[in-house]
Amino acid sequence: LLLGCMCRGLHADLVPRASDLLTQFISTDSASLDDTDLRRHSQAAANRLVAHYVEVHGNKLARMVQSSYLSKKSIDIWAKLDTTPVEVRPVMGRMVEYLDDVVLEVADILNTPLSVDPTALKRATMAARSGRGGGASVGISTAHKGLQLDIERLFATRVKVFGAVSYEAESVMLCVLKAMLKAMIEAVRQCTFTTSAYQQVQADCQLLRQMMPYFLQDPSVPESMLDEVLVSAGERCAQPEGMESSDVLALIYQAQAKLNLKTSTGAVGEDW
Repeated sequence: LLLGCMCRGLHADLVPRASDLLTQFISTDSASLDDTDLRRHSQAAANRLVAHYVEVHGNKLARMVQSSYLSKKSIDIWAKLDTTPVEVRPVMGRMVEYLDDVVLEVADILNTPLSVDPTALKRATMAARSGRGGGASVGISTAHKGLQLDIERLFATRVKVFGAVSYEAESVMLCVLKAMLKAMIEAVRQCTFTTSAYQQVQADCQLLRQMMPYFLQDPSVPESMLDEVLVSAGERCAQPEGMESSDVLALIYQAQAKLNLKTSTGAVGEDW
């Protein structure tokens, strides 16, 4: 990302200035030097570098997702889990901590303040603690949500995971999150869930939903993808009965209290 910023600087500032100096001090038959190709290549390099940055982090999170759902141990747990969830899976907390590292790094390199409300995390935690849930919908039935998603799919354009990325924190984080959640949707569709396992997915998704305002100013796309994760899990479950909202939010507060934001060291530990 830093190299990409340097290439942008070349395109916007250094190349035109160098061209002007060369035209001024070096004898040439042309009225001015043509720097079009150099500027075009520097801009293309900048675009490729920011896309690579997104792809690196998106793929790392996607591997974490796939391991947590599709490892031999995880597949066996999903198919046999018969106890009500007592916590959000630790791997989800590690994903949130990793995303926290990325958003801070992006804001630092781009030398821009975070586009999100800095009090969003505190408000989300307090809402979970009080049971208000920050407006999150955790009690909607799977059948109703599935019908809603089917209608939305008729009018929505296909979500591009690694599409165009701009040098803005919001754009970079959105593309990283889309890569992670696309992997989650695909992984869920390859699993078989008991009712308890479906409830575990519900709690895991709710933690991510609760944290989205901390990473994005407009979390509508990731929230829609989280809906699709839950609907897809319901389609792979014989009896997809969700937990009560109050029970889910109690697990979310417990998970948020364990988060080590701004000081995490990356993704480590067991898949589950």
